[in-house]
Formats: sequence, C-alpha cells, structure tokens
Amino acid sequence: MSYTKQYFTAVFLLAGFQMGTAQVELDEQVPYQGDTLLINPNQARETADGDVLMDCDWPTMMSMIRDLEDRIAGETETDTVYGVYVSGAVVGTSLRMWYDCLVLRDSIEALQVIYDEALAPRVTVDAAVILSDISAALSASFSGSGISASGFKWSSDADMSSSNDGNATGGTSPIVDTLTTLDPGKTYYFTAFATKDNEDLYGDTLSLLTRPGITTDAADELAADAATLNGTFSADSITAQGFVWGEQLDLSDGASVSADTTGGSTAIEYVLTGLTGGTAGYFSAFATN
Repeated sequence: MSYTKQYFTAVFLLAGFQMGTAQVELDEQVPYQGDTLLINPNQARETADGDVLMDCDWPTMMSMIRDLEDRIAGETETDTVYGVYVSGAVVGTSLRMWYDCLVLRDSIEALQVIYDEALAPRVTVDAAVILSDISAALSASFSGSGISASGFKWSSDADMSSSNDGNATGGTSPIVDTLTTLDPGKTYYFTAFATKDNEDLYGDTLSLLTRPGITTDAADELAADAATLNGTFSADSITAQGFVWGEQLDLSDGASVSADTTGGSTAIEYVLTGLTGGTAGYFSAFATN
C-alpha cells in the first residue's frame, strides 16, 4: 500500500461547552485562562487558495499544550511527558491526520487543572530527631509555589486540640525547628504547615517520645565491701532502669545491673556487694523508654 498524501488540519466540530468549577477556581499562575481559543476554539481561516475554512489555530493550541506539559514537569521535578494529540485514518491510499479543535481545547483545560494541582503546596513531615530528655529537632519540606509562611505545630494531645506554635520559618523549604521545653519521657505530636493565600495546608501528624530524665544520686550505706547506688528518673513509662558501674572513671569497664523502683516511685536503688575496701568505684544511672 502506498500513501500519496498527508494532511495536517483541524476538524471543525460543533459542540456546546460550559466551563466547569475546577476551571473557575484555578490558581492565578495557571496560564491561558480565558484565552479566546479556549472559549471558542473554532475560528474562520482563509487559505492561500482563498478558501475560507472554519477551524482552530492548532499550532498555537499545541504550543499552549507543550508549555503546560513543561511547566508541570518543572513543578513536579519529573521528566516532561509529551502527549500525542493528533488523530489519523487511512482513506483509500491516503493517510489523513488531523487535530480535533475541541480535543485540543479540552486537553489544554485538563492540563491547566493538573498544573494547578502541581502548584498547590504539599507538606512532607520527617520523623523527629530526639536530642535529649527535653528537646527534639523537627524537619519538613513542601513543594508548590506562592508559599508565604511555614512552620510547625506541636501538642501533648494526639488530636492537637491545644497545639503550640513553633518558630515561624518563612516561605523557604525545607523548614526546621528545635523544641527545647519538652518534658522528659513524654509523648508529643507534631505537624508542619505551609501557608498560601492565607490558607494553611498541613502535612501528616507524627509523634515523638523524649528520652527519660535520669539523675544519678550519691551512693549511701557504704560498707567495707558494699554500697547502695541511687538514682531518680522521670518519664511516663520506661522499659528498663538500672546502673552501670566500674572502677574506671569513663566506665569503659562498666557492668550493667537492673534496679527496681522503690515503693512505686521514680527512685531506683541497687546494692552492690563483693567490693574491695579502699578501692574507688564509679557509677551512672540509666533509664530506657
């Protein structure tokens, strides 16, 4: 089969169209809103032979499509995906290809909605880094344009009903903050937000658990071969507690021993026996959650 001709033209189709709600609410950064070719893609055109055709300015509409495809790829940081918008059919020995005016118009408007969604802020919250019994480092990032402010909210309530505001971090991603007034061994909840057009968009709510507070108290009940080690912890709950002790100051020779709380309190003690009189010993209390 041989193909003798190839046509690139636009087909004139009459169809009613009513702009949808999604188009009405597009971000102002989305281009081509209200363009004449979108409102009425079918236009009169005179050919070089003097023929008057009713079709659309498909080169301009295809340029709009490619521009939107590139913008979407840039905003989402992905490779550009170029769609195929030409139709074709074999008629006899001819391959005829054409652009459909309304298909191009609908494709542009669909890409406008996709680009609008790409412009919307998306907040990703990272797991907290626990720094101590009272502090934690928070980090998050956002994508999207037009962010005027961002930051964190945190609370001791899972429903964030009485949340605290972290430091405002402006409109630059990533966003970071350090909480330094937490309670030892306590669970907190936090989320990040980005503000666009006076509207806050939030990421997921995550939890963090601070380290238990632990204090090593002086040893007492000293004897020639025994001593009682003492400590105090603060935390909602712990899974282990005790002491590390040895004869080296840095506890490089340390041995770990478990200790029970005394009378249900947060105080712990452990009686060491078999010690050598006149020999210095060192110890540190620990608690685990």
